[in-house]
Amino acid sequence: MRRIGLFVIGHSPAIILETLVARSLDGMLPDKVIVISTETGVKLLKQRLFLEGGWRDFCQAWPDMQDIQFDERSLHKPEGVDDIRSNAENINMTNLIFTMVNECIECSDFLDASLAGGRKTMGYYLGLAMSLFARNQDRLTHVLVPPEWEQDKRFLFPDRNQSEQIALIDVPFIRLRNHVKASVQRMDLNILVESAQTSIDIQALAPISVFIKRKTITYLGKKITLPDREFAIYLFFARQKVHHCSHPEQALCGDCHDCFLSIDDMDDKKDDLLQIRAMFGGMHTGHYERFQKAWDEPRAAQDCLPEPIRRIAQEVEHVFAVDPRAEKLLIKNIGKRNATAYGLLADKTQIRIERE
Repeated sequence: MRRIGLFVIGHSPAIILETLVARSLDGMLPDKVIVISTETGVKLLKQRLFLEGGWRDFCQAWPDMQDIQFDERSLHKPEGVDDIRSNAENINMTNLIFTMVNECIECSDFLDASLAGGRKTMGYYLGLAMSLFARNQDRLTHVLVPPEWEQDKRFLFPDRNQSEQIALIDVPFIRLRNHVKASVQRMDLNILVESAQTSIDIQALAPISVFIKRKTITYLGKKITLPDREFAIYLFFARQKVHHCSHPEQALCGDCHDCFLSIDDMDDKKDDLLQIRAMFGGMHTGHYERFQKAWDEPRAAQDCLPEPIRRIAQEVEHVFAVDPRAEKLLIKNIGKRNATAYGLLADKTQIRIERE
């Protein structure tokens, strides 16, 4: 198994050696070490670890480190980044961190990444890159040492009697690798994050199945059965959401309510609603005739929708109690009193209309 230890470092070479000591104690030493830093950081690391012999001294004190592949070629820096004090420097450093994490994962069986060093943004972007690319076996850690070690600028590594004072903390993170397509893994950071977020949002939206024949709605393993009138109205708005999206290019509805229908829109779509209502009991019943008569009035929705919408909401509350996810099942009116519009809160990707 090929293991890589990856570090983001500022001006503290001791973090690398302290972390390696901790990894040695738990039997997880890497085969290779890769370090990301700034231009100033690389110069300091090169001076302390290689020109002054810090790495040589460390390997003499800890002989099991001698087989680790680590030299001046292991130190990486973005061109022109002496510190991270501008947007351009931040972008260059971020791109390098993302590139190195992706490459390390591609050429290793196990990536052990440390976010203990460098500026806070470096640690953040390392963690974000691990979230986007890391596999189940990959690890993100932070090393904790006594304050006197941190305050001593010349301190590099502990001896064996001091090793128990090191704590290596596993940092939990959400793995989003399966939400980022391989084809976009080398793209711009904003595209990567947007791609992952869209994938998560879609998968997080549980399906809402509307069964016409049974007059039932199932969601999150629970079932709601509605009377004919209420179910007809629900089916009407479900079809509106699925078949009349104003922005089909959008993967998700988000905050868009452009498919919601105004009072005047409902007048224009009255025949569609009546056709759906006739599916339940036919056109030659008292219930249908009263429904039809009520909707023959101008701006009928203003008077005909509030009660069935309220009854639907009551049934949803009866089945789901205070579960906030049940809000997706509701038909709501938005807008001011004279410009109200009605629609189903569910996302268009959630709705499944079944004939059975």
